[in-house]
Amino acid sequence: MLNRIAAALCGLVLLIGCNQSRESAPAKTGATTKVIPSDARNAKVDTVIHPLPQFIDQSMLGADLGPDGKVTTESDTFKPGQPIYLTMVLRESPPGLQTRASWRDAKEKVLLADKKNMNGGKVVTFTLKQAKLKPGKYHVIGYWGGNIAADKKFEIVGAGSKGKK
Repeated sequence: MLNRIAAALCGLVLLIGCNQSRESAPAKTGATTKVIPSDARNAKVDTVIHPLPQFIDQSMLGADLGPDGKVTTESDTFKPGQPIYLTMVLRESPPGLQTRASWRDAKEKVLLADKKNMNGGKVVTFTLKQAKLKPGKYHVIGYWGGNIAADKKFEIVGAGSKGKK
C-alpha cells in the first residue's frame, strides 16, 4: 500500500509539473515580432536624418582685415611670414560661449590653439602669425563651443612659387 501511495504522489508531481510548463507558454495576443537583420546593407531605411545645426553664418580665411576686424578678401595661399586671419560670423552667441581656433600642419600637429570668450559677440577673428612656418599645406579648425564650425585648408608658398587662387 505504501508503494501505491508513493507511485500516486510521483504521478501527481509529474502531472503538476507538466501543467505548469504548459501554462508558462506565451499566450497568443495577436502581436507580431519584427526581425531586425544584423547586416543592414540591403535594409530599406525610411528615416529622415536632419542636417546638423548651423553654428555660423560665414567663415573667411585671408591676409587682410577691414576696419570692422573681419577678413576682407578670402584666400587659401599665403607668403612666408604673412599673418593669416580666420573670421567667423556666428549665428548665435549664447551666454558663456567660447570660440576656439586650432591651427594645424599637414600631419595634424597643433601649431597654435587660441580661445576667446564671446560675451554675446557674434564676430570673432583669430590670428596666426606664422613667421617660422615652412612652405606646405596647413589648415585651421574653428570651434563654436565644442562643435566644429569651420575647417579651412591653406598653403604657405615659397617666395619663388606661385600659389593657387
